[in-house]
Amino acid sequence: MTKRVAVTGITGLLGARLANVLAERGFVVYGLVRDEPSNVYLNPKINKVYGCLLYTSPSPRDRG
Repeated sequence: MTKRVAVTGITGLLGARLANVLAERGFVVYGLVRDEPSNVYLNPKINKVYGCLLYTSPSPRDRG
């Protein structure tokens, strides 16, 4: 049985490190991201899920 884990904030320092370590250890990793990470290396095995966990809808950051 494959172990699965969800990690929020994988574009941050600790979230990215945790997601990479878990992916290397054989876990199926789902990582929550707001937009495409540009400055963080993520293991290609990590499944990126695009979304936002803010309580407001739409997010104030999404206003252009």
